[in-house]
Amino acid sequence: MEILYFLLTVIAVVIVVVVVKLVRYGGFHQAFDSGLAADRKALDEARRDAGQAEKARKAELAKAEKELSKARASYDRGIWQATQRVEAVENPGLGRRLARLGPVDLHEHAVVLESKHMPLSGLQARVETVKDTTSYLYLRLASGHEEHHGFSTAWRATSDIPATSTNPSEHDGVAAPPAMERDFSDEQVRRFCTDINNATVAERDFVEKLPAVIAQARADLAAAQAATEPVTDREQNLARIRAGSPLADAAAAAQIRRAEAEKAWRAKTNTATPADGQ
Repeated sequence: MEILYFLLTVIAVVIVVVVVKLVRYGGFHQAFDSGLAADRKALDEARRDAGQAEKARKAELAKAEKELSKARASYDRGIWQATQRVEAVENPGLGRRLARLGPVDLHEHAVVLESKHMPLSGLQARVETVKDTTSYLYLRLASGHEEHHGFSTAWRATSDIPATSTNPSEHDGVAAPPAMERDFSDEQVRRFCTDINNATVAERDFVEKLPAVIAQARADLAAAQAATEPVTDREQNLARIRAGSPLADAAAAAQIRRAEAEKAWRAKTNTATPADGQ
């Protein structure tokens, strides 16, 4: 059975080869006559040379188009990045979040208390402790307006039901001291206050340098917009290739030689135009 399959496969391949040759050269005589071997070779070479030359021409054109596309993408990306930079320095917004304590968020350029945004520029923070139960964080804006928030620092039992001692040395049923907890410590609030005041110092430095930073960002954007030379060079290169290049000339000449070879083949074999044998 395997031998039969093998023979059928060989026969199928032979049939395909024969059909291809018949189509390529225009008939059985033209495809297999030994007297036409040199003519078939000349026709095949002309077709092959024309195909290779055309492939090279298309590759050159595709490469030029790809280089132009990459140059345009790079130019657009440079402008986009420079534009983003300008927008970022002109409108810095809140900036990154640096720290958080309860409902108060400290960002690079502002403190956010619930829905209130307080710029760091000119802001002063201080803490007042009341009876070791509450630490108040006061935020005084440059305008003189003041906001505050109280952080509970009072200790409280973790459960309303006292725990029962499991220590064998103690009498059964003796209640152990309840575990204690608190939301915040005064130290936490004061460290957070220090973080805010340190951030205001950094903000002051940021604001002082901001005009120069904005000017540089705008200059970088203008430079990115003016950097059109790579795009222009590749546009001109593509235009030259489309207008005619050595590879395009070679492809055109190869097509002429192919047409002449096919004409000579038709004249000698008295057949219609054979199919492209590439």
